[in-house]
Amino acid sequence: MIFPQALEWASTADFSVLSWKCFFKLAEEHGCLEVCLYACWLIWDNRNKVFHEGICKRPTALVRLANVLCADFIQAQDSGTVSRQRQRVSWSLPSGQVVKINVDGSFNGSTRTAQLGLVPRNAKGDILFAAVRKRAQVGSPLRAEFMAIIFGLEKAKMFNIDLVVIESDCLTAIKEIQSVDISTSIWFGLILDAVQRGKQFSFSEFTFAHREANRLPPELAKWPVISFHDVVWRGELPYGLCNPDVVSS
Repeated sequence: MIFPQALEWASTADFSVLSWKCFFKLAEEHGCLEVCLYACWLIWDNRNKVFHEGICKRPTALVRLANVLCADFIQAQDSGTVSRQRQRVSWSLPSGQVVKINVDGSFNGSTRTAQLGLVPRNAKGDILFAAVRKRAQVGSPLRAEFMAIIFGLEKAKMFNIDLVVIESDCLTAIKEIQSVDISTSIWFGLILDAVQRGKQFSFSEFTFAHREANRLPPELAKWPVISFHDVVWRGELPYGLCNPDVVSS
């Protein structure tokens, strides 16, 4: 059960008038605030899919996914934020002939649109090109992240890149792709698509990067784009953006 204390709460409070503020306060007191927040987001996301796509996820699947997302969040904090005084995380160079493509997907809930940004760099840290794509009827932030990963693979193939690392700051997306054989994600179709596209290269890898080591793609994903056609800058970045400092791998 996602809320072990649900029966206790129900016996002491009238949920018809219980405010959200009180609900989250109780969740915090019982040590399950993060799971509650994930569950609320998943319920909202599921409601949108029912309304717009006619797809409804089983309650048990939502519960399982909420716990998985919460566990991933805690693990990421434990491994990536051990100390407030930890060293600054920087983007690292790929090795040899490998090209690292950093990607990011931004999601606008009010318009249900996503904008995808990517930038491939070689072992010297040189920018090969930058690209932005805008898409409608996306549905959720996580779907936007999967779409950004696939966008990176598409452009890698288009520019004849054969040794590629796709790097994203979405830990959930990367873990789902790395464990595709046991994935129960509602976005399994996108996950499988990414894995199959990756097999078309002589070498491909999907890796996670902390947000501060993936600073450039989010800026591209917010770049003002009106058209739904891909925008590509060859060998450069849009005016006003710069290539962050890199460190050797």
